[in-house]
Formats: sequence, structure tokens, C-alpha cells
Amino acid sequence: DLEDCKVMLDLLEKWVLREMLDLWAVLEDLGNQDYEGLQEKGDFLEKMEKKERWAYQELLGPLVVKVEWAFR
Repeated sequence: DLEDCKVMLDLLEKWVLREMLDLWAVLEDLGNQDYEGLQEKGDFLEKMEKKERWAYQELLGPLVVKVEWAFR
């Protein structure tokens, strides 16, 4: 229904913005830190992504998880 679509679009927008910020942070780190610092940041982002994936799944069901991973 229309309300579900609005919620999905809102989640997608937040996901895209988060990905852009993550990329920006990694690019900044490439200029400022060594590999170990980047690995720690990557581990943190991976944990956050798993938490988000579970939150999406509980909110709207498996469809959102499939859509989110289709963009990977």
C-alpha cells in the first residue's frame, strides 16, 4: 500500500545517505590513517549494517532486506 511504499522510500533514502557518509569517511581515512585504522572502521560499519538489516526486517519484513541487498 502507499504508506508502506513511503516508509520503504524513507528507509532507502536514509540508507543511501549513510552509504555516502561512510564512503566520505573512508576516503578521508585513506589520507589520514594507516590500514589498521581503516580495518577497525570497516568492522564497525559492518556491525552497524547488520543491526540495520535486522531492524529493517522487523519493521517491514524480508522484502526490505532483499531490496536493500539488491543495491550491494
